[in-house]
Amino acid sequence: MNFGQSIATCYKKYFVFSGRARLSEYWWFALFSGILAIPAFIFSLAMVLTMNMYLVMFPWVIFFFAVGIPAIAVSVRRLHDMGQSGIWVYLSYGLQIMVLLIGPAESSDAIDNIPAIIGNIVGGILSIAVFVMTLIPSQQKENKYGPIPALNTAPIDSATPPPPPSGYTPLS
Repeated sequence: MNFGQSIATCYKKYFVFSGRARLSEYWWFALFSGILAIPAFIFSLAMVLTMNMYLVMFPWVIFFFAVGIPAIAVSVRRLHDMGQSGIWVYLSYGLQIMVLLIGPAESSDAIDNIPAIIGNIVGGILSIAVFVMTLIPSQQKENKYGPIPALNTAPIDSATPPPPPSGYTPLS
C-alpha cells in the first residue's frame, strides 16, 4: 500500500473501528497526519503570539475531525492486526482528552493538580505502549478481528496454480 492508497483507505473507513490494518496503511496515514499537524500548529502559535486566544484551539478542532477520528480508527485496526484489543487506543486518547478537559486546578497548590499529573503520566505511558504495539508485525493468520488484510483483496482460486516468476526457465 502506498501513501495515496493509505489515505484513501483511511477516509473510506473513517468510522470503521473493526477489522485489520497493515503496517503500511497505519504508518502512511501517520505521516499524513504529521504533515497536516504542522500548519495547525503554526496557526495556533500565530494566534498565541497575537494574543487572540479565542482562535488558538480552532485549527485543532478541525484537525481532530479531519484527521483525528480516522487516525484513531486506523490505530484500532492496526492493533487488531496483531490480535490486540483496540481498548488500548481508547484508554490512551481518553485519558489525554480527560486531562485536557479537566485542565490544571486554579489554585497554586500542587496537590490540586495531582489528578491531571497522574492522567498525563498514565496517558503518556499508554501512548508509548500503543506506539510500540504498532511496530509489531502483523499476525500471518486469520484472527478474531478478521482475515489477513493482504489476502482480503481477491479470492484465491486453488485450482489454478500461480504464474511462474518473471525470468523463470524450467530445467527440462
